[in-house]
Amino acid sequence: MAQASIEDLRTVKRHSWPSDARLIQLQKLAQNSIGVTQTARLTALCFEQCQLIAELKLARTHQEALDAKIEGIIRASREGRILLSIPPIGPLHAAAILATMGNIANFTKASELRKFFGWAPEASQTGTSFDRSHLTKTGSRLMKQVLFLLTINAIRLDTEWHELYQRLLPTRCTYDPGRKPTKGKCG
Repeated sequence: MAQASIEDLRTVKRHSWPSDARLIQLQKLAQNSIGVTQTARLTALCFEQCQLIAELKLARTHQEALDAKIEGIIRASREGRILLSIPPIGPLHAAAILATMGNIANFTKASELRKFFGWAPEASQTGTSFDRSHLTKTGSRLMKQVLFLLTINAIRLDTEWHELYQRLLPTRCTYDPGRKPTKGKCG
């Protein structure tokens, strides 16, 4: 980092982080505080750093190629196009969903698929009163997380899912003037 040019440092940063001013500041710190004064050791550290930067660039190139290949496969498959038609789902999300479930013919009912993904509601009831409901503990933990994030994005984006959520919010959640507008996990 101490001997790298500002152009080389810009190539390894993500989007706009860190800023150019911060990169220059880090470079000055590296020149003054690397802790090694022996020329041979300093040269070896700089060489190792260049190798690590090259490996990082190669890993990013491989990731981009893999993402492009996954996107091509998903866009070519019927199931992938169906999943991509749902607004918050992108090619990588669709690939994760399809890879987890395999073939849709594995499930005879929609409830089996929901249970496999861990998104089947389970109600707890004592006698005649309804106490609470929660998601089952079965299913893939990774898919639960993916579907949760997709759901959050769906209700935040300006889609029909957002409109449905806003319409159901007052009817499904109780109003609490102290917490506004609703009480519980709905708000």
